[in-house]
Amino acid sequence: MTRLAELLAGVLAGRVAPGVYHWRPALTLEQLADAATPTGWRTAYLDGEGVQSRGEAYDALKVTLGLPAHVASDLDALWEGLRDLPRPTVVLWEEWGSLAWADRPAFVAIARLLDERAAEVGGLVVLLRGEGPATDYPSLDGSSG
Repeated sequence: MTRLAELLAGVLAGRVAPGVYHWRPALTLEQLADAATPTGWRTAYLDGEGVQSRGEAYDALKVTLGLPAHVASDLDALWEGLRDLPRPTVVLWEEWGSLAWADRPAFVAIARLLDERAAEVGGLVVLLRGEGPATDYPSLDGSSG
């Protein structure tokens, strides 16, 4: 088993803390789902290409996670919606840099909320894949964020 596979398995098994991580591998969503599903986790894909505002990010998260309509309104509503995820979820946020470059404060606020929600409630891992500005989030593949 590669180090990456071990780390991903650790996340899914609860040995690596839930939260936000950089994810560089070119695994498909199907391959990620194949790893996640047997452990009871579901996968969700957020296509961040063209998401350049806070409102667009709320809408994308709402659709990606199947959250109620009111969740797209603000951070508090997003937090509440995330508390009710039906089961542990791995979100592959492709092209996250689109938001981070266009509206850095919005990206920081949303990523922080996702990370804090994951730490408090558990059952949420967000994998940031693609290029973007430097962040403090660790990488599951050992590269720098």
